[in-house]
Amino acid sequence: MINTNQLKKTRAELKDRAEALNERSRTTGVLLTEAENVEFVGLVKQIEVINQTLDQHAAGAVLADERDQQLARIIPSIPGSGAGDPFAIRVPRNAGGANGLPGSFSEAINFARTGQLAAPSASLTESGDAQYTFPATLPINFLQAFGQVDALALAGATVHAQDGVAGATLLKVNILAPGTDATTYAEGSGPSSTSDPTISTLSIAVAKYGLLLQPTEELLEDVQGLTESLVSESLARVLNSVSKADVAAFKASLLAAGAVTDVTTDAYTDTLQLVDGIATIFRRASNRFIMSPVSHMVYMNTRDLNNRPLLDFSAGGGNGRLFGYDIVLADSMGPHVAFGNFEVACHLRRLPATLLRLNEAYREDGKIGLRFTQRAGRAFYSDAVTDPGADQPVLMTGTNWGS
Repeated sequence: MINTNQLKKTRAELKDRAEALNERSRTTGVLLTEAENVEFVGLVKQIEVINQTLDQHAAGAVLADERDQQLARIIPSIPGSGAGDPFAIRVPRNAGGANGLPGSFSEAINFARTGQLAAPSASLTESGDAQYTFPATLPINFLQAFGQVDALALAGATVHAQDGVAGATLLKVNILAPGTDATTYAEGSGPSSTSDPTISTLSIAVAKYGLLLQPTEELLEDVQGLTESLVSESLARVLNSVSKADVAAFKASLLAAGAVTDVTTDAYTDTLQLVDGIATIFRRASNRFIMSPVSHMVYMNTRDLNNRPLLDFSAGGGNGRLFGYDIVLADSMGPHVAFGNFEVACHLRRLPATLLRLNEAYREDGKIGLRFTQRAGRAFYSDAVTDPGADQPVLMTGTNWGS
């Protein structure tokens, strides 16, 4: 027999601990450490397990929307809403759509499990299958707490999220390249040639990313928490595929434009060239590094001329800071390290993601099809400004960095 009173007491203790972690981070302005992030995620997951158990018993039932609101109060701000830090921890929850999802995340879970169309974002297709549509802001506001990241978005890229836009529609963005510098002239004379900036228009088409699952009907109905895990993990895999494609395209664009620095066998010197190579007009306190975990390991083992570690973990954040700038990790960076102003350098396009429930296609095998899709595209400053001598908002090291 489940002791609901004891479960409620345990839940209250877990919630108090999670709230304490978040409140300390909020009041001090210091991000949670990597260990604290792991602890926070664990606390939230334990709260969820208890909530799911209590939901099955009338004496401890908690309405899904109320539960979301409880969690929302202890979850730090999510990027894209104009508040908080982009390195704050994220979990797949929200309250009343406040963080960009339509209603509660439990709507999508219930839809995947039952196919019910009660959610406002669910509808029937022409074939009779059912579809749930997430908003275009999902790639920003639905980053998973277990390490799945949208690397360029986390680095500060400009994200064009478009709801209700057909996939074939092109999005056009204007790239403004600075004109020539001002020069000195003798009195009575002045410039006679134009110094106008160059305005280039880039079109961002979208590609469709997707994956298909075929769980059995019995599993969706009987295994506690399976549907939530399937939906969370599958969305994370789709978004991670989009992120990898973004990073690969960005690297290729930087290489083609010659936005690379010379490399040596000295990581310290190479990093100085990156930071100092950014033109003044692109320098911001919000500039960031993107690198692979392998490159990050090199930095963890690198010291300056006074034998001090290059990475600074005193300000919080699991990846540390390098020369005062935050670090984003992305496996697909490979041997390259990039640094600079990603807001100017990268334009990412996101259309609504969908979850299609295929009710009949696999019924003979006793299975339900769950198909996840996301349409996304990208364009870069270095696609428009290709002169090797031009200033670029982001620079990247050569392929043999750190060797």
